[in-house]
Amino acid sequence: MSLKIIQLAVSLKIKVLHNIIEQQLPVSPYSVGNELASEVHKYSHQNKLGYYPALEYFHNKEIDKDLFASAENISWLVCNMIREELQKRLRPVFSSLSFESLQNIAFTLPRVRIGESNDLHKLAAHYTPDHVKVNLITSLLRKEMNTLAAEQYTRAMLNRWLKERFAEFEVSSITAI
Repeated sequence: MSLKIIQLAVSLKIKVLHNIIEQQLPVSPYSVGNELASEVHKYSHQNKLGYYPALEYFHNKEIDKDLFASAENISWLVCNMIREELQKRLRPVFSSLSFESLQNIAFTLPRVRIGESNDLHKLAAHYTPDHVKVNLITSLLRKEMNTLAAEQYTRAMLNRWLKERFAEFEVSSITAI
């Protein structure tokens, strides 16, 4: 039997525990998310947008610059914490691991609509910069493993090594490439 290298594209959604973030920062991600939601909610209603824009829309606009900077700083810290944790935990599992992207979900378009029940609460949860979407390329070095088995093995290993390390952890997709 020969060794085979199997590369997999992996997408994850991860939420960091708040007590870990709060140890590193003087401000709570929750309070930043709540303030951002209030300002975006107010702006959207005043300007009759009919939707809530992504935070990036407000870069150098209508939102308090210090608040926006706090969100960016927390986002940067959270992305780095996740990158380090993934590298540390997954190094023994995969023969190689490379990051394609890390994107803080707070800077994406919210799936919350104006007038939806609890829209302000849902918006605050979305704008809290503690959730990250991660895209990885992993490699497995295995004897005679088919693609489906490699995807199942990867999902199992990701859950085993990471699920308990984060407040929320979801494997969005795994695809052999």
